[in-house]
Amino acid sequence: MEFTVAYIFQIIFACFMTLITLYLIILYIKGKSFHTYSCYNIIFMSIVILLECILQFVPSGFGDDGQYEGFEFIIGFLRNFFAKLIMLILSLQVIVLYIGIIHTDYYYTHEKSIFIIGTIVSLIASGVLGGIYASIRWVKNKDGIYIYDEKDENDDNDENQDIKVRKKAKQIIEIVFSSILLIANVFCLIVVISHISKKSQQAKAGLIEDLGYKKQLIKFLFIFFVNIIAIVVSAVIMNFNILREYNELLYLIVCFIIDLCFSINRTIYKETLYIFCKKDLDEDERLKILKKNSTFGYDINSDINEDDDE
Repeated sequence: MEFTVAYIFQIIFACFMTLITLYLIILYIKGKSFHTYSCYNIIFMSIVILLECILQFVPSGFGDDGQYEGFEFIIGFLRNFFAKLIMLILSLQVIVLYIGIIHTDYYYTHEKSIFIIGTIVSLIASGVLGGIYASIRWVKNKDGIYIYDEKDENDDNDENQDIKVRKKAKQIIEIVFSSILLIANVFCLIVVISHISKKSQQAKAGLIEDLGYKKQLIKFLFIFFVNIIAIVVSAVIMNFNILREYNELLYLIVCFIIDLCFSINRTIYKETLYIFCKKDLDEDERLKILKKNSTFGYDINSDINEDDDE
């Protein structure tokens, strides 16, 4: 592959994401108290993003004739599988966040089931879409050979007409898939943001204790825009190949931002201080902090305490 500016930046972002993933794995190994469902998902998300990132550098095929040789299907399936899995896990975390903050009692009662079922559904849906997308790409020509040549896509022969129909079907499926994720993300995050905004106003009026609601509100607004941008990039820019040679770079940038969004929170911060800086923190207090923090570092228990006081 030619070392263009875009390709060099892809390598840089890939290196950063590798460092983030390795760091989270080190934290997981060194800190046994890091073994919580919310932390599992942080690491799982980071590993999935890293694998998807690595696949961007793997060639789709070894030949120049555009003929199907089997390897192309495997790479195509894995790329689509991990790409859809990233979007699904991202949305799953938003749903978990919504349940944890708005329906706290239900969340604590069914925490394990929520994460296990959500992860299984995400894996199955990603596998199904990955298989469909990888299969749609290839069609048989008159000689019975599977082909897909993007360079001749605008030709009017029968083979390329079949390719156009298949690509259109893939685009429609992707739009439907992304629309469902968009609706789920917008609904859950708007409800959560409204809830935190209400708490912030109550704290400002002196009705409840201020537990940093303004910072939480800023963080959730950031998450809202990151998720929307990620879904739009997947559904529009990547799906319709709008930026062409810059598609993969933009996609990696979005993945890098998502990785940071997952990795920078109070749980990671507390464990880093405890393990590497030897911060003087009572073990029981540290475990309490880890267990009550959600994936994005929001203290769910604060809502319980405040609701009891009201």
